[in-house]
Amino acid sequence: QDVYHRTHPILFSNRAVYAVVYAPRADTAASLDGYLQTIHAHAPDAPVIIVRTHADVPCADRLPFVSLKAQYPQVRLQSLGMGVLHPQMAC
Repeated sequence: QDVYHRTHPILFSNRAVYAVVYAPRADTAASLDGYLQTIHAHAPDAPVIIVRTHADVPCADRLPFVSLKAQYPQVRLQSLGMGVLHPQMAC
């Protein structure tokens, strides 16, 4: 894994669109932050779409969309099967 993670910077481009896909869990925000930091550091102008799977399953925690959007302005939020979510509905 270390070797793979060290090669990430050469694969990032501002001309790409990144989809960060996650399943709702209590530690989701912390997990997403690491991926978003990496994308932001190597491709700060690339759009990022956050996609939540398991749209039919209630969340234990709400995703802090407002603070993620403030820190990473290129972030968009999408939920499979439900369309674009309102920030308060994101989890």
